[in-house]
Amino acid sequence: LMLTLNIQNLYDQTKNSDSAKQVDENGYYIITKQTELNSHTILNEIAVGGFGKLYMALWQKQKVALKVSRPQIAHVNQMKKELFHHQQIQKAYPDMTVAVLDSFEHENLFCFSMELYDLNLSSQRKLTQGAGFSLPTIRRMTRKFATWLINLESLNLIHSDIKPQNMVLIENDLNTLKLIDFGSVITSEELAQQDFVGTLFYRPPEVNLELQFDSKVDAWSIGVILLEMHIFNYAFPAKSPQTLLKLQISMMGMPPKQMVMVDGEIRQQVRKFFQLPTEEHWNKYSEQLTMIGLQKDSYAYLTEECIKSEQHMNKYNKKLNLMMVNRHWIQKNGNNEKDYEQFFELLQNVITWDKDKRWSGKQIMESRFCQCE
Repeated sequence: LMLTLNIQNLYDQTKNSDSAKQVDENGYYIITKQTELNSHTILNEIAVGGFGKLYMALWQKQKVALKVSRPQIAHVNQMKKELFHHQQIQKAYPDMTVAVLDSFEHENLFCFSMELYDLNLSSQRKLTQGAGFSLPTIRRMTRKFATWLINLESLNLIHSDIKPQNMVLIENDLNTLKLIDFGSVITSEELAQQDFVGTLFYRPPEVNLELQFDSKVDAWSIGVILLEMHIFNYAFPAKSPQTLLKLQISMMGMPPKQMVMVDGEIRQQVRKFFQLPTEEHWNKYSEQLTMIGLQKDSYAYLTEECIKSEQHMNKYNKKLNLMMVNRHWIQKNGNNEKDYEQFFELLQNVITWDKDKRWSGKQIMESRFCQCE
């Protein structure tokens, strides 16, 4: 009994200690404005991530971006790994990312500061006031993105969370665009053991279906971003993996049979999405299945769970060749039929089911769309 009481007292002391009070209910260190962290004065919070938070801070009379880990050891180690890969990329390709300025430990936290840029690409897109970016601008953007993919491949790295929020720039100057947030980077050696994190809107189908993936996940994300930046709409605005799959089928048709079936049966990992076709299932859900893009003779049907996930039918049946045309820009200089033909060729070879046929950074750079002036 005494031993139990002593253990309980020790637990209560730890729970009520100063360090415990500095952590909120979600496990983040509580930091307020004007807090000093190793000569960095906190100005305001910018963003919250899985491993920590990003702040605007004042350091050596300049505003910087300061990343602060959560205090748990796993998150501290993850942020140290992020810094390692960030500096690895910065050393090899200094124009690709923002400069790291300082790194330090504060109590049980790990922190590092970087150059602070005005906006991320998502915010810059909003400044177009619904117009999106013209194809000539998208072409320049594509060349930069392709260079990033080539650089990452040369270092045997997969970013695995490329999205507009992880691209920063000086306002209205796309030439300053940089890639950031390397907390989800996967090395080639880690592929077999690593789970994919990523953001749902930019998640490739092989990841969504829990199949083997490789560096082509980054190419998929780049393709989706390019489409979004032109049309000023999300390509795959999904709130669940089931809805993401339906949107992908709507755009690209059913996935290759080998992604779904093996030896005449539905693969174990995709059974929450697909089932073998039955007359009863078709009779019950033919309207929904047809709207998404399936036919009665499809080799598999979507499960009831998948069909009922976010039943907003206006989202579906959007083919790429129709979705990619921006009426604001069409027929304006650099946005003619030939330009759209080249853009479609690019997207069709990047936003595709088969990762083995998906274009690499080098192939994107060599595409007609990139090579055309």
